[in-house]
Amino acid sequence: MVAFGALVLGSTVLVGVPTVSAAPTEDGLLRTLNTGGGTTAEDGLQVSYASGQLEVSAAGAPQLATTGLAAGSRLATGNHFALAVGSTIVSDVLAETGAGVPWDRISASQSYGTIFSTLTPPESLAGFSVAVTVSYTRPGNFLDIQARVTVPEGTTAPVRLFWIGESTLPTAQGYAAPDGKTAGAFTVLGTTPATYQVHGMEVILGEGFQYLVGPAACPYAAVAIETCPGGSGFVATNVDLPNLVSDVPGAPVALALEYGPLAPGRTTVGFRLAFRTQAETPLPTTTLPPPVTTTTLPGGPTTTTLPGGTTTTVPGGSTTTSAPGGTTTTLPGTTTTTTAPGGTTTTTTPCTPPPTTTTTRPGATTTTTRPTTTTRPTTTTTRAGATTTTTRPLPPVCGTTTTTRPAPATTTSTTRGTTTTTMTTTPVSLPPLLPAPTTPVRTTTTLRP
Repeated sequence: MVAFGALVLGSTVLVGVPTVSAAPTEDGLLRTLNTGGGTTAEDGLQVSYASGQLEVSAAGAPQLATTGLAAGSRLATGNHFALAVGSTIVSDVLAETGAGVPWDRISASQSYGTIFSTLTPPESLAGFSVAVTVSYTRPGNFLDIQARVTVPEGTTAPVRLFWIGESTLPTAQGYAAPDGKTAGAFTVLGTTPATYQVHGMEVILGEGFQYLVGPAACPYAAVAIETCPGGSGFVATNVDLPNLVSDVPGAPVALALEYGPLAPGRTTVGFRLAFRTQAETPLPTTTLPPPVTTTTLPGGPTTTTLPGGTTTTVPGGSTTTSAPGGTTTTLPGTTTTTTAPGGTTTTTTPCTPPPTTTTTRPGATTTTTRPTTTTRPTTTTTRAGATTTTTRPLPPVCGTTTTTRPAPATTTSTTRGTTTTTMTTTPVSLPPLLPAPTTPVRTTTTLRP
């Protein structure tokens, strides 16, 4: 028989959350690692395993909601593996509500610090299997879990493997690293000095996982609960977890992870469960660069923000790129202006072939070329027996112009006895490629007694 309880969170009541499920007899014996541990802060964790579920104790307190774990008992609270194949969900928790089917067999064996277990789904999913290893080394505050998922060749339905653990942390706050390789929950233990109890999940083998940290009812089935980050019912509908965390005040918190969709063949993945007490709040372990963002105003400019700069494009107009070291503004087909720190402005106007007009009259041909940066206006007149070429000087209208603002004048004063000499140096701007000499102005002031 299965008893159903109620989960209360704020003003929301969830009815129908199973607490204890049926007890198959073929699941094997209860296996325990570090049998004498889990009682003090120095003797590590005590890790027990039965029917596909873990029970972990640290410093005399349970860390996962699996109190009462025994051989042949499948608790609907605590922690579970679930295998989703298309619309078929193998889950002992969802099997109690009719939304899934239970695992057919769960075997377990033990060798020193490692437990080996095989989870076999019903006959309708013949060829699928999940092989699990649980490893622990005393006196560590974490255990490692590996899962090898076998998917028959030719499988076209989406396949996902879930693990959902119910933590015992009260008033937990969720956290996750930006790289997605660490997620979990923590709570404050004391304030003098401040300490924190942390339950975390970390990637240790194979591909990264998707995760969800939130109220315990959120991962399995669709529930009416406002604090489910990103929604609920991910296991029941065989969809990816949303990679979100939330705070869970005064209610059971789920640490959920998921691998998939998994390709046909064998896929091995691994994650670490950590149960730590530390002096700092869990912070992201890595920092990713800021994402590229693009903002477009209707009928207006488009701004693209990249790490280190922005680019703004005005429809039919200019493109402005701002980055450390200068600003570049480009007008379509006309001018590019680059402004760098220190007062230097470079303006480049693209040159086009000079327009040429040729007029032919009886006995004379006139060719007129309009100016560019390298070609002055030229008129060539050819008459019988004589050619006249006239070139008129005009300033360039394209090419590159660089303007450098001079540095300010400097003044030096020297006093010897009663005589003060003041020298003012003013830079002189000359054409490029020549050194910029200075013109000293000497002023002598003599103080008479």
